Amino acid sequence: MITDGLDGFLEEVGDVQGQADKVLQILTDEALHSKMATAARQTAVERFSTESLIPQYERYYEDVCAIAS
Repeated sequence: MITDGLDGFLEEVGDVQGQADKVLQILTDEALHSKMATAARQTAVERFSTESLIPQYERYYEDVCAIAS
């Protein structure tokens, strides 16, 4: 998930002008680009690292096995 203004921008579906404005903002503001890139990478590491995902999968399969028993 994206946190608007932190690790990305969210715009309404179909708001082409709003989307274009945000793209231009990221492309022209180096400090913003750097800040968002760093935050996006941190978000990805926290949510999708093996240290995060493996325990989630283990809990899922434990629940499935408990229901199947």
